Amino acid sequence: MRTRILDIAKDRTKLQKWIGDRRRALNLTQQDVVGYIGITDPGFLSLVEGGHKSLPLHRVPKLAEVLIVDPLDLVKCALYEEDKKAHGIYRTIWGNAAPPYEALKNAIIPVEEAKTKELPSPKRMDERDLQLVRSLA
Repeated sequence: MRTRILDIAKDRTKLQKWIGDRRRALNLTQQDVVGYIGITDPGFLSLVEGGHKSLPLHRVPKLAEVLIVDPLDLVKCALYEEDKKAHGIYRTIWGNAAPPYEALKNAIIPVEEAKTKELPSPKRMDERDLQLVRSLA
């Protein structure tokens, strides 16, 4: 049986591209990541990284843990990109502030360090932030 590789969606977001780049930089497989964040479909992350599916917002904090980035930065970027579907919640909370894409590029643990050291726990979201994310699910 021949495996078909999905084309990259023309409207793939910055975050979708970043997720794939960061995962590969950390030498994680898509299966590693979906298992960690609690998704059973191994092809799901391929669809997200290719721009064909959005990551459910309630999965973003666990994704931040496995990709070793600040959960709040990742949630802000995800919420910003889902803003039309999330009915303006990003803008209601953070106004016209740009999403923290630069913070993701300068992740808590640079890739070089992450590959060679035992990793500390990333900064945790506070309960208020977690409640907000859960309410969007």
